[in-house]
Amino acid sequence: MAQPCNPLLTAPHRIATVALTVRDLGRVAGFYRDALGLAPLGEGAGEVTLGVGRVPLLRLRGDPGAAPGSPREAGLFHTAFLLPTRADLAQWLLHAA
Repeated sequence: MAQPCNPLLTAPHRIATVALTVRDLGRVAGFYRDALGLAPLGEGAGEVTLGVGRVPLLRLRGDPGAAPGSPREAGLFHTAFLLPTRADLAQWLLHAA
């Protein structure tokens, strides 16, 4: 009997750059830069790209006219950045603390 296909076995281990549209580009870019430690990799035309080394992880697109979410919606998103080693995680935790 054939084994059922488990999508987790074939899922990619790395997701490309995540793009978010934000109302306050400077404030949100500052949070990802200062609080999370991502480095600016490029900027222009209402957009900021942040990442580590030369690897872009996050592209923020500024749109001051972006409508706020409905109060009936959670309006939440989740982005996870997987660090290569436990030592890298420890270094980031020191940065965050």
